[in-house]
Order: sequence, then C-alpha cells, then structure tokens
Amino acid sequence: FDAIEMDKYTELQQVSLSLLEDYEDLKDIKKNLLGRMRNMGGILLDQQRSMTNLQDGLISSQMVPFTGIVPRLRRLTRQVSAELGKSVTIKFSNPEGKIDRSILQMLASPLEHMIRNSIDHGIETAEERTKLGKPEQAEIIIKLYRQGANVLLDITDDGAGLNRDAIMKKAKENGLLSDGEKISDHAIYQYVLQAGFSTTEEVSKISGRGVGLDVVHSEILQVGGDVEMFSSPGLGATVKIRLPLTSSLNRSLLFMLNGTQYVMLLNTIDGILMETVESLQRSRKGSEPAFVEYSSKKYEVVHMGSMLDKNYKPKPESVDASVPLLLVTGREKNLALQIDSIVGSRDLVVKSLGSQFSGLAGLSGAVILGDGNVVVVLDPVELVNDYLSNNHSMLQTILSVDAALEEGSVKGKKTILVVDDSITVRKITSAILKRNGMEVILAKNGMEAVEILQGSLPDLMLLDIEMPKMDGFEVASYIRRQDSDVKNIPIIMITSRIGDKHRSRAEELGVNEYMCKPFQEENLLEAISDY
Repeated sequence: FDAIEMDKYTELQQVSLSLLEDYEDLKDIKKNLLGRMRNMGGILLDQQRSMTNLQDGLISSQMVPFTGIVPRLRRLTRQVSAELGKSVTIKFSNPEGKIDRSILQMLASPLEHMIRNSIDHGIETAEERTKLGKPEQAEIIIKLYRQGANVLLDITDDGAGLNRDAIMKKAKENGLLSDGEKISDHAIYQYVLQAGFSTTEEVSKISGRGVGLDVVHSEILQVGGDVEMFSSPGLGATVKIRLPLTSSLNRSLLFMLNGTQYVMLLNTIDGILMETVESLQRSRKGSEPAFVEYSSKKYEVVHMGSMLDKNYKPKPESVDASVPLLLVTGREKNLALQIDSIVGSRDLVVKSLGSQFSGLAGLSGAVILGDGNVVVVLDPVELVNDYLSNNHSMLQTILSVDAALEEGSVKGKKTILVVDDSITVRKITSAILKRNGMEVILAKNGMEAVEILQGSLPDLMLLDIEMPKMDGFEVASYIRRQDSDVKNIPIIMITSRIGDKHRSRAEELGVNEYMCKPFQEENLLEAISDY
C-alpha cells in the first residue's frame, strides 16, 4: 500500500512540475503578446497620424486664395458702373484668405450677380449721392474672414439699402405675409431670397427680375452654406454668406431621433448639454417651455422630433434620466433641441442631394457611412428659423381665417397641379405660378399625378403629353372617367406636339386648353384665369 501511494505521489510531483513549466511558458507567451500589442498600438498611432497628415494635406491642397477671382470682380464693377453711369469702386478685406477650390469656382457667378444687383438697384447716381451728403464715388466692400469651421463673406455697399415697404407689399401680393402680421425687419429682408421674388418690374441685361437671388441662395445651400440679408435704410445693404471651410471633410455629429440616425455638422451648433429631466421640469413655469443657459445665453427647449414631424409624441422618460440638448442660435430666438441619444462624432464627406432637394428647409446634404448606410445631414440653423417662422405664420393664418369666417368670406389661394417629366419645366412653371400668388403641386409623371389626385383636389392642372409610366392622354382619360369632383378639374395641356392629330385627341378627351412649348408667361396666366 505504501509503495502504491509513493508511486502516486511521485506521479503527482511530475504533473506539478509539468504544470509549472507550462505556466512559465504561458507567462512568456503573455509577455510576447503584450509586447506585440504595444507594437500594434504604436503602429496604429503612426497610421492615425499618417491619415491625419494625409487629410490635412488633402484639405490644404484644395485651398486656394480668394485673390484668384479678385481681378474678375474688379473688371465687372468697372464695366457695370460705366454702363449705368455710376461711380463705384470695389475693395477687398483679407483677399489672401484661403477657400476651397470647388467652392470658390461655384462662388464666382453668385458674387457677380450680387455686384450687379448692388450697382443697379442699391447704389444711387453721383447727383443723388451728392444731395444726400454722400461721397460721389460709392463703395462695395467684400470682406473674407474665418468663424470656427466656416468661411464668411460680407458683401457691403453704401447705397440706399433695401426698400422695406416695397418688399412688404410684394410679400403680401405673393401671399407670404398677411395684413396686420407683425414681423421683424430682418425677417422681411429675407423675403428677397424667395423664388421669383422681386420688387423690380422691368427686366434689364444688368440684372434680372425675380430669377436671381433665389438661384444664388440655392447654389450656396447646395454646398452647405447659407445667405442672410441685412440693410440700413439710406446707408446700404449687406449680404452675409456662410460657407464651409472645405467641401471634402467635415467634423460631424451623429445622433438618434425616433429610431432614425441623423447627422449635423459640429460647426452649425453652439454646444451640447446633458440635462436631467428633473432639472428641465423645474425650469418650466406653468405651461411655459423649459429653458437652459449656456455661455450667458438662454435657450428654449424643444423636442427635435416635433420639428420634423408635427404628429410626433415623445416617449415619457424617468425623472433622473439625462437627455442630450443641441444648442442652436436662431434669428428670432435660441433653441435647445432635445434628441434621443448621441452616437458620436466623425470626419465625414458631405454630398449634395442636388437641386431637387434644395427647397427643403433644414436639409443640407447626405453622408455615406462605413457600413454603406446613407444618412441625411440636417442644417439646425435653417431648421430652427423655418420652424419658428412657420409656427408664427400658422398662428397668424389661424387668426386671419377665424376673422374671415366671422365676416363670412374666406379667400384661399388657387392650387395648380403641374405634371411634366422635365425638371426644368417644372421649376420654371412653379416659379411663375408662385410669383402670381398660387399654390403649386408638382408631379414628374402621370402615375404620380394620379396618386396625388387620389388624396387632393387641385383647382387646375397643367399637363404634358410625353411622360414615362403614364402619358398625358392617359391621365386626361383617367380624370374624365371619374365619378367624383376630379372629373371637373380644368386641364391645360402644354406640349411640344403641335400636330392636329394630337390636338384633336386632346379635345376628344375633354382637355380645356392646348398650348405649345415654349409658352409665354402672359398667355399661360391668361389661360389659367379663364378657368
């Protein structure tokens, strides 16, 4: 028995020694792995530095001095001022400042248009300036400077400034402003950026009528910029253009809202706060909204979901939960936008969504993430301004409708459905109709028009013939076969088909008017007024 126990003890000793040897081997392997991990960490840091240097090099290689277009703008100023018989000089502040090459190329045409507008409409003649006690020679100053991750351009003249009363009158004619509605001077001046908005009744080769500043605005919006108008009556006007520093990489914030991921550029917000639900509830006074303070500024708390969707209802949260707030400075007031959660920040390439989406307030582009998902980029400043102005306008509309009902008469805008597969025709026609105080619904083919008619009833339809999925004749036939009020919609067919065969078929289908492209604005408006 002792001999057997001794053998077992010896065997256990050998196993223990073997385990100790394995343990020592494992310690060596662990040391080797830790050394390799440290080496990998150093390699990753070197790679990150190399990537950062490459990104900085890429950005700097795209940056060019603003002086590249200075001679072009000087020459334009001399030509236009000589043609109009005015004495104007143009000056530049910090022309050596650098700007993205692609943005500068895009900026040349808008700057030329604004200089023409300034000389033609804003700056007085030498005689008028002398009577007003101004120097005979007017000045246009273009100032370039940096603000955070943005490049700002101020185009200032010392002319007569914007005509506030004329802008208000035109805004009321176009249905943008109701009688008795109170609005700040700054908000009034922004109407000149609306599509087709103009207080000038004559068209000249120097500056157009109603097709200029809105195009400038949309072009700058497409590169992630923004435009603001400022004016001092009798002293001059300023156009402030905010542009991204580069069109390649942008430091961006990814966040979640109602189960959807969104992106904002970090340079478009003032800051980010984490506040508890309890503290927000304490800051409320009765039915008034909650407020937070940041950098000596007060921000009204608004849930961002309600800005994007009027029917959105935020989920109830526990009192001790913390919610992220994005701080945004608006024209009328500052808002703290409550979101669900923050995903993180990244350097992303923002892509333009094209002119089709340029009219959507608050949408400045999209990004493609590493997993292939496409996420839209929101412009919080424009989103806040549009939200505040729409709320104000909605309240005024309700009040004016109630007042009209009391008087027994409500005058509403006429709604026109424009059906054409050409985006150019849709855009031009829409601008004409809106300029003449009409609401416009757009459809890019016959199938889309039929879907619209199932949910709404326009007052009149402008219809093309040759379209994909469903042509104009099929749409007209569908309308006239209906048993509802849809069959009584007046149809004006606008087409490049001028043959008698097509005209006769249109008459058989009950088309009220047959017009040929290209149409004259006066003829179109006259035909619309007949029905």
